[in-house]
Amino acid sequence: MRKPIVIGEAQNKKDLQDLRTEAEEIQSNLYEYLRTYIPQEPSKSLSKSSVMGPVGKLLSQVLAKRFGNNVDPYVGFTVNIHRNMTGFLPSNEAIGKLRLAVQELLNLSEQLTERDFAKLINLIDYGVYFKKCKDIAERIEAKKVEESEVKKE
Repeated sequence: MRKPIVIGEAQNKKDLQDLRTEAEEIQSNLYEYLRTYIPQEPSKSLSKSSVMGPVGKLLSQVLAKRFGNNVDPYVGFTVNIHRNMTGFLPSNEAIGKLRLAVQELLNLSEQLTERDFAKLINLIDYGVYFKKCKDIAERIEAKKVEESEVKKE
C-alpha cells in the first residue's frame, strides 16, 4: 500500500531567499576545492560533467541524502573520485574547504523543505560551474597571450 501524500506548509523552515550568503559561501568553498582538481588526462570538452568533476557527483549524492547527515562519507566519496581522476589526493586545505561546504549543505538541508533544498543545490551547482568556467577561460586567454609573445620573440 502506498503512503498518503500530505500537502501542507512546512513549519519553521527558512526561505530560500534568506540563504543567499550561505549559498555563496558554499559555492566559494566548493570552487576553492575544485581549483585543486586537474584530471590526469584533461578533457578537451567543457561539458558540465567534466568541468565539475567530483563536485557534481557530490551534490547529487547530498541531494539524495545517500549518507544521511554524516559529513565524513560525503568527503570520503568525493576524495576517492578526486584520487581516481587525478592520481593524487587533494591537499589538506582543499579537503578542509570541501568539509566546510558539505557541513553547511547538510545544515541547510535540515532548514529547508526538500523542494527548496533541491533548488538550492541547483543554484550552487551552476554557480560553481560558472566560476570554474570563468577560471578556465582566463587560463586559456593567458596561455594565448603567452604563446603570442613567444612567437614575437
